[in-house]
Amino acid sequence: GSVAQDGFVGGANILSNVPIISSIDEVKYETIEGLSYMANAGGQSEVTIPIVFRENPKYLQHDNSGIAIANLDPAASVTVAIGFLSLYGADLLPTPIQLTIPAGGVGTIYLPFVDGLPAGTVATARLTTASPAGIVAVSNDVNYTVAGDGSVVFNAWGATGSYIAGGAGQ
Repeated sequence: GSVAQDGFVGGANILSNVPIISSIDEVKYETIEGLSYMANAGGQSEVTIPIVFRENPKYLQHDNSGIAIANLDPAASVTVAIGFLSLYGADLLPTPIQLTIPAGGVGTIYLPFVDGLPAGTVATARLTTASPAGIVAVSNDVNYTVAGDGSVVFNAWGATGSYIAGGAGQ
């Protein structure tokens, strides 16, 4: 399907009692950006995104990441802790960011707006929640200095992987 609302930013839960495959297409017409990715199969309480960026224009590093996090609990808000690890595994912030997401909602962290995260950061994002319903997350990475399109997307992965086959992990 499609969303008829101009400028829509959000998420969708796709439910099925039979196996399905779902892919997502995103387009930002103003800057001619477009990307596609496969949907995650289910929520997890701890996930990581392998690589995220915060630009440093002084050194011609123009990649920025926005992390979208979906709360899969339809009845309760969740708090998600977001930490960033250096390429050497060291925490880049003294404490993780705490983001509260409403029931069934989506929250976003845009790395250029994260206080304390230095310009030029290349890191791994670690997201955790105590919610039994879990979360799914994706990082949209953009570089507006690339002619045409400078976009890539990374799904968050947890202990059970990104894609789960069958109801019993089959």
